[in-house]
Parts: sequence; structure tokens; C-alpha cells
Amino acid sequence: MIRRDWLVIIILLWIAFFVRIHEITTLPPFNDESLHIRRAEVVFSDRDIALTPSKTLVYFWLGLFDVDREGGVWVARVATSLFSLLGLAGVYATARYIFGRFGGFVSLLLAAFSPFLFFFDRIALSDPFAAALVIIFVWSTLRFAQRPQSFTALGLGMMLFLTIYAKILNLPFVALPPIALLIYHAPKPPRYTPHAMWQWGYHNLSPYWRKLGIVYTTFVVCWLPSTLHVIERTLTGQRVMIVNNNLVVGLAEEKTPLETILQNFRTVWNIHWILHSPLLWLTIIIAFVLILWQFPRHGLFLFVSIALAWCMPIILSAELSTRYLLPAVLISFVGVGGLAEILRKTHPKTQWIIWGLISTWLVFYGIPFIRTAWHDPTELSLPTRDQWEYFSNFSSGYALVDAAQDFYQLPTSQPSNRVHILGLVGSCHQIRLYLPDAYAEDNGPVWLTCLEFGWQGELLPQVIETIQAHLKTESQVYLLIEPDLPFFEFSALEGYWHWEQIKVYSRPYD
Repeated sequence: MIRRDWLVIIILLWIAFFVRIHEITTLPPFNDESLHIRRAEVVFSDRDIALTPSKTLVYFWLGLFDVDREGGVWVARVATSLFSLLGLAGVYATARYIFGRFGGFVSLLLAAFSPFLFFFDRIALSDPFAAALVIIFVWSTLRFAQRPQSFTALGLGMMLFLTIYAKILNLPFVALPPIALLIYHAPKPPRYTPHAMWQWGYHNLSPYWRKLGIVYTTFVVCWLPSTLHVIERTLTGQRVMIVNNNLVVGLAEEKTPLETILQNFRTVWNIHWILHSPLLWLTIIIAFVLILWQFPRHGLFLFVSIALAWCMPIILSAELSTRYLLPAVLISFVGVGGLAEILRKTHPKTQWIIWGLISTWLVFYGIPFIRTAWHDPTELSLPTRDQWEYFSNFSSGYALVDAAQDFYQLPTSQPSNRVHILGLVGSCHQIRLYLPDAYAEDNGPVWLTCLEFGWQGELLPQVIETIQAHLKTESQVYLLIEPDLPFFEFSALEGYWHWEQIKVYSRPYD
């Protein structure tokens, strides 16, 4: 790589980083961010968190930055944006390796200003972290498939472990190394019957059994600490949650598996249409069609990589979250870089047309989206699911931030001489991120107690007892209540006490 290329890449990455961290706390905290920060605070001392394979790597990464309550959201989000640069670099490296430097630049430029990536790279979630590792794993697999060596096999096994340890939704990528070897080294199958395909695969992989053995042995060895931990906890009767049950609830309720899959495909189309813009989304589709025609092996490899990234979210998600699609988005930008390289080589004069289209997309879609996110995220054009999840749902920090600011204006309770708040909201734990010294053992002006009511309201009797106990020792307490929560009936609390409504807070899109 020539020095000028390095300079352009570094400048683009720095611009992408600035774009992501500028006004990074404009969007209030999201429920999962608070959970990640809480776990990052103790990941180096709590074995259960460190060894349970559920988004664990993001806890280690955030833990390196010593996140805590005060300033924790800003630190965690900047750390997430910083790690996302690895994903952008992976997009460039993969596109350059397959298609050349021009394709690499186009892929990197689009990824740097992509509203799809930009929105989630500014939130401290595990998904941008996992997506970055996926594209690096795809690049590593590509290099291994084209030059299968013991050293690259060892590194690939480690990358496979990191990719899945970052997010269990990446589990299907276990299949990518042998598939890649078949794509790049095997002749066309003589027949497409199951038996013939099995024989074809076995025969064509036989020269690479040793290298694949190194990949998967390394992978298994890396998993041993977590595996032993899960086995130990299971044998001692302690529950270990690796995947949230909500992920597969669609298969257990009124929807059939086929209905779930078809609905999720429609959701995928709608998400890309909105967050990519129709121009870019259709360009991505055209890019993959053209690559499959011009470079069938490369096209098939990228297509399979996207299919593996989509596999678990589309098949299992009852309600598909947009952030689950981030790994496939990074891979898709490699395809757009390939389209640009094909057009440049076959029709050299189209290079300026390509830059013109990219500039048009940036000026009329990419940059306006970014500017709006900096100043007023509620004005963003987002899929309905994301409007609900990050703005109007109980998981959103909207309304909670406003309420927390008003706590300081309330009259104090005696004898504690603090404003005593009892939280009955769905994401009460995140309030601590903007209320320093709010726990019972602290000495801050606000005393916050988050009440556990259960997923079906099964703990409401204990909630009532707790409130009664606090009223016996304090002159007054304040309830922060979310009446529309689906977990319990608000009416169950009425009639126990005399209370006065002080203020009502609304969320966007209510």
C-alpha cells in the first residue's frame, strides 16, 4: 500500500470518529447501555459476568475505560465509536483485498457516512462491537481460504472465538471457513442432490482437514473457560442465561416459523430502504447481482457471509431489531466497492459518475441525517421499530432524564433530609447514570430506590410492602411510575395510599 493511501485512510477514519462522537449524548441513554455499563464496572472482578458467553467482550472493552455512573454514558459511547473504526478498517481491507484500492476507498467512504452505521455506532451496545469483529473475521477467512496455512488457521480460530464471544447471534459464522475453501478451491458440483453434495464437499475439503483442524481446535480451546463455567453453574443448579428468551418468543407464540421469517424479510427490506435510502439500497442489490456475474466466487463468498449474518436474527427474532443487521451492513458495503471497481475497469470514464453519485447521496441523505442526529434525534427518519425502541418505549431515556432533573426541586423528606424517590419504571436502573450519589448509602440530595416488580407483576405484593415500610420511616416519598408498562396493572396500586400527581412526562411519538 502506497503512503498516500495510508494518509487518505487515516484521514477518513478520523473524520468518521469525529462524526460519531460529536454531540454523542444528544440521544438520551438506552436501557441496554445502562446494563452494559453496570456489567463493565465489575467484569474484572465478577466471574459470572466475565465467563458467561453473552455479549461479554463489550463488557471487557468498556471496563478498560473505567466507566462509572458519572459520565459513564459519554465514556461508553465514545469507546464504542472508537471500536467501530475497526469495522470501517475491515470494510476497506476486505474490499481492497478482493477488488482493489478504488473499491476499498468507495466502501470506506460509504461506511464512514452511512446513517445505518452512524446511528448505532453512537450507542454503547454490543452490536457495533460485534459487527466490527465479524468483518475482520470475514477478511481473515478470505485470506485463509486463498492461502491456507497453519499460522493463518491459528489466527482464524481465535477470531472465530472473539466473533461469537462478542455476540452469540454470530454463531453461524462457524460454518464460514470450510464454505470459503469450497468456494475458492472446489470445482462446480456434478449434481446437487444431498448425497452428491456431501461427497463433493468431503472430497474437496480433504486436502485441508489439518488446517481446518487447527482452526476449530483453537476455537474450542479458547471456549474452554466459559464452557467449564457454564457446566459448573448448571451442575450446581445456578441458572446461566446465554440468550434472552425474547429472541425466540416468535416461535412459541401465535406466529408460525414461516410467518416469522417472512415478516422479518419484509422488515429487513423496509429497514434498508429507510436507513440506506432507496438509491443506496438498490445500488447494493445491483452490486451483488453484478459481482455474482463477473466474479462468481467472490460474489458467492460475500453473499454467504451476509446470509450467515442474517441467519439467526431472521429465523429466530420475534421482533427483529435493526441493530442485529449491522454485520451484514458492513459486508454489503464491500459489495458496493466491488461494483465501483468493476465499472471503473470496464468503463474508465464512469469513475467521475461514481463520485458524482456518492456526492449526491452524501449531500442529500448521509450528511443531513448526521446533522439531524447531532441536534435533534427526534426528527430523524427511522424505521418504526427504532422509533419505538429508542424513543417511545420504556427502554428509552426520554422522560426519565427530564424527571431526574426535576428531582432536585422537590421538597425533602424527613428525617433523611433527602428527596426520596421510589422507581416503578421499566428502566429505573439507568437513572443512576445522571443522578450521582443517589443510592441509600450515598449522601446525595436524592435517594433513589428501584423497585423490582417482576416480568408479570408477580412481585407487586413485595413492592407494596416496601412502599409501606418507607412511609413508616419517612415523612413523604415520591413514586416515579410508568402507568403503561406491560408488566403489571397500575390499578393494583390504587387505593393503598393518598397521593398527589405532581407532573407527567411524555416521550417522543407518544
